[in-house]
Amino acid sequence: MSWKITIAEHVVRALCAALIVSVALLSLSGGEVAPLSFVKYWGTVCAGLAAGFIAAHRRERTHTVGRPLWHIGYALFLLLEHSVPFYCGVLAGLITATILWTVETGASWSILGLVCAAGATIGIVLGLLAQVGHRVLRSSFIGLALAGLIAAGTWLVHSHYPDAAPANRLLAGTHLLVGTPLILLLAFAGVAPESEAEISLVLALVGIALGLLLPGTLQALGLIVPLGLYLMYTSRLMTPIQAFKYVMRGSTWQTQGRFRDAILAYRRALELRPGDRLARTGLWRLHRDLDLQWLASHPEIRTVLDAELCLQRAQELLLSPGPSPETLQEADKLLSLALELRPQLQPVVCYWRAVAYLHAGHYDAATEELLHILTGEYPPADPYRRHIIARAWRLALLDHPELARRLGPDWLAREHLMFRALRDVQEVYSGDPADTATEELREYLYGHLTESMLAEADAASQAYACVDFDYCARKGQELLAQAPARGAELLRIAARGQPTRAPWYYWLISQADVPPGREFYWEQALRAGQRTGLDRLEGPAQEAYFQAARLLAESAYARGDVSTAIWGLTVFSASPHAGVDTWRLLAELHERQGNIVAALVANERALIFDPGNALFRERKDRYYYSLTPEALVQAMHTTNLREVFDVAYCWQKAASLLQVKNAGPEQLDWAEHLATLAIVADPENITALVAAAQVQLRKSNFAQAQELLERVWQNRPQSFQDAQQEQAWYYTVRTLGDLYLQQGRLDLAVACLNEYRKSPRSGADTLYKLGQAYEQLGDRARAARCYQHVTVYDHPLAWEAEAALRRLEGADLGAERGPE
Repeated sequence: MSWKITIAEHVVRALCAALIVSVALLSLSGGEVAPLSFVKYWGTVCAGLAAGFIAAHRRERTHTVGRPLWHIGYALFLLLEHSVPFYCGVLAGLITATILWTVETGASWSILGLVCAAGATIGIVLGLLAQVGHRVLRSSFIGLALAGLIAAGTWLVHSHYPDAAPANRLLAGTHLLVGTPLILLLAFAGVAPESEAEISLVLALVGIALGLLLPGTLQALGLIVPLGLYLMYTSRLMTPIQAFKYVMRGSTWQTQGRFRDAILAYRRALELRPGDRLARTGLWRLHRDLDLQWLASHPEIRTVLDAELCLQRAQELLLSPGPSPETLQEADKLLSLALELRPQLQPVVCYWRAVAYLHAGHYDAATEELLHILTGEYPPADPYRRHIIARAWRLALLDHPELARRLGPDWLAREHLMFRALRDVQEVYSGDPADTATEELREYLYGHLTESMLAEADAASQAYACVDFDYCARKGQELLAQAPARGAELLRIAARGQPTRAPWYYWLISQADVPPGREFYWEQALRAGQRTGLDRLEGPAQEAYFQAARLLAESAYARGDVSTAIWGLTVFSASPHAGVDTWRLLAELHERQGNIVAALVANERALIFDPGNALFRERKDRYYYSLTPEALVQAMHTTNLREVFDVAYCWQKAASLLQVKNAGPEQLDWAEHLATLAIVADPENITALVAAAQVQLRKSNFAQAQELLERVWQNRPQSFQDAQQEQAWYYTVRTLGDLYLQQGRLDLAVACLNEYRKSPRSGADTLYKLGQAYEQLGDRARAARCYQHVTVYDHPLAWEAEAALRRLEGADLGAERGPE
């Protein structure tokens, strides 16, 4: 709306108010005024008002043949639609009446001119204030202006006309009050949007009139009452009046066939007052009366029609108790119009058509409409289908017995639509306890969900994503007491979809003792846990996994099922509660099965808890004796034997067997077996290689012994890990030195014997052997030094060393004399 039109309307209204005020002032300035003069005055004003109505009617006569001018609705329409003739007629009537009054009473024209000039100024100010966008500021400014107008008018009356006759004051006050409806009509007929400025002029007249009519003690009410009415009007009445003006325009335009303008007017009324019953009724009636064929040839109307309103009205009609055929026909027309306006509303329209068909008893048609929603292809996350889908499933499955018979659980299973229904409901379910309708639908669907349905679907398929496994688990636990079979089935379904919690669900079923029995569900708990992995089990699932393993093992052990008992104990062995008894039983059971490797591993674990246990140590001797090197090689690559295999035990036991007095072939074979196992487990272990070499030396297999010792010699450690390793190293170099000396491999013998000299056990024997080696190598000087060191010791070889020195001296003398 142009600001110029707004200011012009406010100026005209202010001028009209000023003319009314000027006549009141003129009546106070003279002598006694006859009441008949006021009657003439308002008769002239009414004539101008009638002229305005007649002019407006002449403009509309081509559209309103036969409409009486005094029809209230039509009169209001003329006020709203043709405000210019009305404004002109009222202004002309007031000007004429004021001039006639001034001439008749001989009043001063100067007062009339001043008041009109002031009125025009006030109109401009109010028009500008009406343009303020912030409502609170606008209302505050206009309220202050109203208070100023009342104060100024009251001051003017009392200061310039203090001696006015009471009769004149009464007539002047009445005159102002009579003029307020005229200003209200002008405000109502205005084209510009309603604002606080219109009512301010009316209340200003009321305030000045009260100042004239009330005695001195009550004249303060002349300011208080208008301001109170102003606050009440702006907060309570202004918006309804604005909406009413738009409803009246919409109603008349609808009658004239100006549907676009009527729809916009109704919409504006609903924007101002969303709950306005007149606006809503007028709008849906307009939509109802439209002809679809006519609408197809008027596309400009389609852009302003409200499809949502059609749906809302159709919903109201269809939900009314016992709708008549006419009501159903009206609802169908509104639904068709909504679908014509917005094809995306098809799911919603199909639902309400199904409801209409059910009211009419057309079950086949209702089923077909529902199937469009339930099984049709729609874009992902379609908002309109999402809005109605839960109600559609509920109507199909719960709310109507005939549809429930046609589209019940058998149909869901036959058409493989259970998971689609679950997905649809899950997408719209908010979890709000107040949403009892959706919750009841969920209970129905999950009440008919079977394990076989889920078994046919791949775990990675979309079917699993449609199921709320938390709900299945929660509902299954609730039903275990009242309906164990159904509760167990729901828990099995939950276990399929939540593998990290599956052992816990199977454990709960086992506690309820549901067929085929507890042991079966203990086994299921173990298999589920092993498929998932111990580290991934959540919450109580891990504890349930271990408890199921323990109970399964105990039950299997009691009935002699060795394999199952081993399985359960093996699983339970990973529990923090597993102890020595677990490993003891595992060793015993593996031994029964002849699995020496597993028995050995279990026994080693038991020895960690009780190292001094005689039974465990006896088993250890037996298991290591029974373990073949070939089996050890294979077990090292396929089991966890490497983690617990005791290499130290092998070479220590072998060494202890070699130290047994009168050790026979059996002890030597045992020692050789253990040494071989130690070498297989740790090929570079010095102590194991030396123990094996010692066994071969006892068996006089010198070549094999030398080969083992040479492996030690070739892989000397940078540092010794313990005294046993150091001792084994020096045993190696000493023995190799002797062997090389016997074989005449003198260089190697010298190297090994020199290495042995680093040992604290090295002494005269080593020095004497070195002297022999140097002597045979022809290094008589080094040989002599070695023999001389030997002679220092109190040792039986000292005499032989002295003899060797004399031999070397004789050889040296012979060399000096030369040949004779």
